[in-house]
Amino acid sequence: VEAATIVKEKTGEDLKLGTDLNVLCGDCNEEARKVIQQLKKDSEKEKIAVLAFIDPYTFTNIKWDLWVELCSLKFVDIIFTFPIQTIERGYKQCKEIDKYLSPSIVNLLKNYKEIGRVPEDKFEEAYASDITALVYRSIHHYKVGVRAKSFDNREIYRTILFSHCKPAV
Repeated sequence: VEAATIVKEKTGEDLKLGTDLNVLCGDCNEEARKVIQQLKKDSEKEKIAVLAFIDPYTFTNIKWDLWVELCSLKFVDIIFTFPIQTIERGYKQCKEIDKYLSPSIVNLLKNYKEIGRVPEDKFEEAYASDITALVYRSIHHYKVGVRAKSFDNREIYRTILFSHCKPAV
């Protein structure tokens, strides 16, 4: 089933594939870089706001340097599902952990030796700190997010929101 067909069924919008909607296949880091470069070109002509939804299957799907490029966009909001459980399962086997995780997360994992000993909010705070350091302007980290847990109450992932906009009061 085409993505445009699903959108039309759900919303009534008649989107055209290739005009209104594009489906990109390939390495998500490479494809996202292409989109970011195009957005940078387009934003020279007009103001563009970007909403990036990043939902990796595992922590090695998204390279840290992609965050650097994404945060170079002028107006970007990011919804990120932080894959706690896959980090827990795979960080000790990963030979290039600093290629995928932020510097502060890598340091936390080295200092605590076991992921279960890291205080729950330290992950999110460390990631937020590193994301904030990437941007040349203020970016706001919203601490209220969804925490998904397994049947035995172990955290699987949490959503993290970063925005260039201050919260509405």
